[in-house]
Amino acid sequence: MRSHVSEPGRAVRRGPAVVLVPLLLLAGAVLMLMSAWVGVRSVQSLRAKSELRPAAHENAQFSCLEHRLRQLVPRRSAVVVPAVPNPSWHVQRLTEWSTDWARVVDDPTRAQYVLQIVPGPRDRCFGLDVSAVAP
Repeated sequence: MRSHVSEPGRAVRRGPAVVLVPLLLLAGAVLMLMSAWVGVRSVQSLRAKSELRPAAHENAQFSCLEHRLRQLVPRRSAVVVPAVPNPSWHVQRLTEWSTDWARVVDDPTRAQYVLQIVPGPRDRCFGLDVSAVAP
């Protein structure tokens, strides 16, 4: 076994772990500080008025469109939400809103209504509307 006590005039050889351990501890401390800083910034951004206004607008629009869907489609109707080339939130939201109100089917021939989000009057659902037409 090697002793770490040096003799006068002779250098002690220590393994690379002696250098590596402090570097790893320093890197871990920096990573923890950066993680805490990102967390604080994320929470602050959620409380900023500039972030809340668009979220409130979108929430009101979604609520309005869901209400419109329930006005146009009778309960337990068979509906289909057609796939679009570039999927958007329209397809996802219409499917979600229809799930507990109507029966979502894959086959358009079995559907009573085809649902889509379409441009609408500015005073209704912030410029969007629900289209529910027979296939």
